[in-house]
Amino acid sequence: MALRFGIIGAGGMGKLHAHNLLRIPDTQISWVTDINPEAGEKLANDIGVRFVANWKRALEEVDAVVICTPPFAHCRQVVESARAKKHIFIEKPLALTKRQADRIVEEVRKNNVQLMVGYVLRFFPAFRAFKEILESGRVGELVVAWINRMGGLPSTPWLFDPKKSGGMTVEFNTHDVDFLLWLGGKPSAVYGKTLKSRPDLGIEDNVWGIFTFSKGIGVLGSSWSNPLGFSAIGLIGTKGVVIMKEHNQVIMKEADKEAESVPLPPEAEPYYEELLYFVNCLKEGKPVEIDAEVGRMALQVCLAIQRSSMTGGVIKL
Repeated sequence: MALRFGIIGAGGMGKLHAHNLLRIPDTQISWVTDINPEAGEKLANDIGVRFVANWKRALEEVDAVVICTPPFAHCRQVVESARAKKHIFIEKPLALTKRQADRIVEEVRKNNVQLMVGYVLRFFPAFRAFKEILESGRVGELVVAWINRMGGLPSTPWLFDPKKSGGMTVEFNTHDVDFLLWLGGKPSAVYGKTLKSRPDLGIEDNVWGIFTFSKGIGVLGSSWSNPLGFSAIGLIGTKGVVIMKEHNQVIMKEADKEAESVPLPPEAEPYYEELLYFVNCLKEGKPVEIDAEVGRMALQVCLAIQRSSMTGGVIKL
């Protein structure tokens, strides 16, 4: 029997996830909803399903929901869906506050439903290669892992309201934080600095942080005030080094061996793969790896970066 989905949010990510869901065998979309009826009806018409204004009443028609709304709406939508015993795929970040995240974790547990956070970097072959190489022991134990992703300022209006987005750190850098925690585990301490390149900005557009792991550290450096664009991802271990070069090429050097290019799958569709993983977990009754607790931990670290910047001190976790 096909798994039935509802799409909550008909923006860019809602469209992307809806079209990817349609490609997965034994899944179907029952309805689309959006606070903007015009956008919701357009997506619904494009994929041949109903638009619903009252999505809460329509929950009885589905097995799971895909939530693609701005972060300020996440907690309410997750709680309503979990109480209706529906599984949940939610775009990052999980929530805006630790209190909201705690409530989400509690509701998901209490109602025995699956929740997966859309940390799509884990489904890019180049990023996954770092995890696999570190776990293999080929470069030894972690000394330092870093991620830098920079570009120009986005144009989405709600991003610049911290009450809706949580700022650049929470809304965007949650991806980078999750990647570093995926490699290093839960950090014991966080030091961060957030800055604005222009005084008129409502949120930070530069984010920097250092995380202390049980073994090694993680370093985050990101900017929305670099229109030239730049990215750098790397890992130094006790026995070797891994870096990502342009075009997602991963290079590894073990001890005294020659550097080598790490083979990666030729064609990858990370956004499709993450939804396929979620669907397969539901069908097989397996717990998802990127669950509500993973989302809560990433949020805690993002909030710690912001708090460290305000206080000037190290935040213990």
